Amino acid sequence: MRQLFFIWIFLASGFSFSQTITGVVKEKGSELPLPFANVFINNTTIGAATDVYGKFIITGTIPDQFELVASFVGYGTVSVIINRKGKPLITQNFELELLEDNLSEIELKAKRDKSWERNLKKFKEVFLAVPDDPYGKDIEILNPWVLDFSTVKPDNGFNYTQATAQMPLQLVNNALGYQIDFYLQDFRMLRNASRFFGQAFYKTLEPEDSLLESRWKEGRELNYQNSVRHLALSLLLKNSGAQGFEFYQANTGIPKENRTNDFYYELKKIHHSGQSGTHLYQATWEWDLPDFSSRKNGSPSSEQALAE
Repeated sequence: MRQLFFIWIFLASGFSFSQTITGVVKEKGSELPLPFANVFINNTTIGAATDVYGKFIITGTIPDQFELVASFVGYGTVSVIINRKGKPLITQNFELELLEDNLSEIELKAKRDKSWERNLKKFKEVFLAVPDDPYGKDIEILNPWVLDFSTVKPDNGFNYTQATAQMPLQLVNNALGYQIDFYLQDFRMLRNASRFFGQAFYKTLEPEDSLLESRWKEGRELNYQNSVRHLALSLLLKNSGAQGFEFYQANTGIPKENRTNDFYYELKKIHHSGQSGTHLYQATWEWDLPDFSSRKNGSPSSEQALAE
């Protein structure tokens, strides 16, 4: 699953309790405080809004290294990478710059035409999920009209479609029970390639009943077990075998763009082509990174993995 929904994709080198982040968010130039601005740790549910004086306090279980983000409607988003180095208290202030060409929601909707709708369809195909993603149908952009598309023709290289957003994209993931505010920083789409990045703030949805709550919990656990973050953390802790990961070295003879998310299908394709991949361990289960890795059952939960 793509890394946007792809919960908890950041890699924390360590966690402890009772950490606090404080600071003030002001307007750049005037130095006036910005009340009700959002400050959050990227790719988490950890965050807070500023008070009427622009001050914020975030308290909780905070990673040693993280990206802290400040945002306010009509202003440019600012982020900073922080390394706590074991400190229980961190102070970080922000200055946000006013966007001069900021448009209202009505003005944004009025600019949308058939060309924009075609670009939006392509954007969703890249941004939300890969075609065979089981969560794809449960992910929705609530405010797509904040997106603008343009064609960029660089002096060197291929033309590409660029997407920008004046306001955060609001998404809902009904498969995992999250609403996500995504602050798009860059999106570029070529004919056969694409890239994007930004910051995401997760908010847990309230389940309608215990059955839905249980389904969300199981989905989040499975999503973590199959995530790049789980793989990276297992490599950092040098226990990838205990975590259930097994590795292959991909053959260069098969183009990457022809690969799928079906691990066993990829093994058969290598066999039928008369090639043989280098087996570093032994694969027993399908995983989301078919180029080089697979997982098997029996791995600990995210809390157990972090505690090791």
